Amino acid sequence: MITIYDIAQKMGVNPSTVSRALRGAPGTSAALREKIQKAAQEMGYSPNLMARQLRMKTTSIIGVILDEEWNWYSGAIAGGVQSYAREKDIQLIFWNATSAADQEAGLAVFEEMRIGGVVFASTQIGEHSGEYPKLPFPAVFVNRINSSKTSRIMTDDMEGAMFAAEHLLSLGHRDIGFINGPEYSIHSLNRLKGVKKALQDAGVPFVEDWYAKTDWKEQAAYESALRILGGSIRPTALISGNDEMAIGIYDAARELGLSIPEDVSVIGYNNHTCCDYMRPKLSTVSLPLWEMGRNALEAVFMKMNGKEIQKDKRIVNGELIVRESTGPCLRK
Repeated sequence: MITIYDIAQKMGVNPSTVSRALRGAPGTSAALREKIQKAAQEMGYSPNLMARQLRMKTTSIIGVILDEEWNWYSGAIAGGVQSYAREKDIQLIFWNATSAADQEAGLAVFEEMRIGGVVFASTQIGEHSGEYPKLPFPAVFVNRINSSKTSRIMTDDMEGAMFAAEHLLSLGHRDIGFINGPEYSIHSLNRLKGVKKALQDAGVPFVEDWYAKTDWKEQAAYESALRILGGSIRPTALISGNDEMAIGIYDAARELGLSIPEDVSVIGYNNHTCCDYMRPKLSTVSLPLWEMGRNALEAVFMKMNGKEIQKDKRIVNGELIVRESTGPCLRK
């Protein structure tokens, strides 16, 4: 079956250009449009029946573009999207886009199908950020920063990190370390701001020797925890930039003969499913991806039905989840 991608490859143009040319939409010259239509005829291209039907009427189909392959993070966003879709009888089409080219291809398909709107979902703030082309349907961005006034659903990482630090402070901890993600990540920068502010507000110093930047992975967190917890003076509590890194922190603590939370309290971030399977179960701050996905689809649906969105940016906050890995400071 010949698709618009096959035609685009033969003609050396973008799939979106082919889509516009085949529909006679503005944006392509008459000469190029004629060449593309001729190539499509020669290659035996036939428009999808569903797309043809959708051109004739208003649709309740909404596209969802995810910025990476299916995993816990994208699955949580998708779960929230699907929850609202079931309530409103909305049909969904998911598209995985790990590159700008993948995203453009997805948008071309959605445009050809005449979908009603699109949700752009990212698990990393700042990924694929910047200006987006003018879209022929309503769009909402999840976890993305862009300079346009397109509606966005965000979370407050700074506030979430403050929740984690304030929880440890409430338990009497004053020697608190932080193993964070990479410095280029806006998540990391905002969480660092949150930890520093909570400590400053409590009159507790932020100790640089107890701080580490990693790649969000368990191995790097393990190595950083060995250094921080193996020093002559160690913190009584550690904040982990995400829950998976806490696995590495647990391994380092065991290797050093330290008990959690008696010798060192550990708190994570995200509320990943791994938290309940760690021993002790990991205290954490939730990253409300499910709620963000649900809010995004609601916003798109409202736009499709002509309802005004009051704010371009909607903040969905996480919450502190206390389990077994944090306890009172026992240091005298």
